[in-house]
Amino acid sequence: MMNKKINAKTVVEIIAHVFFWIIVLGRFLHTALLRPKMSITYVLICYLLIIGIVYTNIFVLIPKLWLKNKKLLYCMICVALALVTACIEELFCIDHIRNCVLPYGTTSNYYWYVYDTYVSVTLRNGCFLMFSTLYKLYLLSAKAVQKGEKYISSLTGKIVFLGSNTSHEISLDEISFFEIRKREVTIFADSDTYIQERTFSEIEKLLPPKSYLRINRRCVIMYSHIVNYTTRNVYMTLNGEKRCLPYSSSPTYEVLQNLQKWNPSVFQNTK
Repeated sequence: MMNKKINAKTVVEIIAHVFFWIIVLGRFLHTALLRPKMSITYVLICYLLIIGIVYTNIFVLIPKLWLKNKKLLYCMICVALALVTACIEELFCIDHIRNCVLPYGTTSNYYWYVYDTYVSVTLRNGCFLMFSTLYKLYLLSAKAVQKGEKYISSLTGKIVFLGSNTSHEISLDEISFFEIRKREVTIFADSDTYIQERTFSEIEKLLPPKSYLRINRRCVIMYSHIVNYTTRNVYMTLNGEKRCLPYSSSPTYEVLQNLQKWNPSVFQNTK
């Protein structure tokens, strides 16, 4: 099951990256090359250069240099990449630029055009490197926070949420169930009701294994607060009161089977 989740997440990320490049390169970047219209071969070469430096930065330069405190060397290589890739683009397109510019201007205008284009392309490639660096560092920061939350939660027996300004913790013994709405999860606990703007898959990593059960698409319950269950409903305690939660009969969740495995003695046959 975990491999399926990882594979599904990886596929989604790949699709997101592909759509990003289609939108950026196909819609905006071609008009930002600041040179006369080129053949499809030259355009593809420029696109591959940009995509190449971005993923070289993400998967090689940042892990090998930035994260190992070789920041000066990292910055020097990024500057060199922006300069070299812009130079390669210019060399591929120089004949086309010459044929398009010289018939309508002087040699001086041609050289100024080449210079301005080179500077613009260098800055453009540098921006791609900078934004890819920010993107990667954001992902690493989010991953570090998740690891910290998981580690502290495992030590304290609580769900711990680390924020930029404040942190929050909820005792596992108090939590009755979770209500899920896209990127928002409401946590119903004996002490209070808490709302977290994150997916349940993120919160799931903070919970002990086999301590919870998903009973339908929008609800996850904690075994510790179950009073009893029938073929249609689960009865939970919340702040001393009894709550009835209907569960799905879909084979996807296998709620009744899991409840019977957990504790068959609290099952109530309504027939």
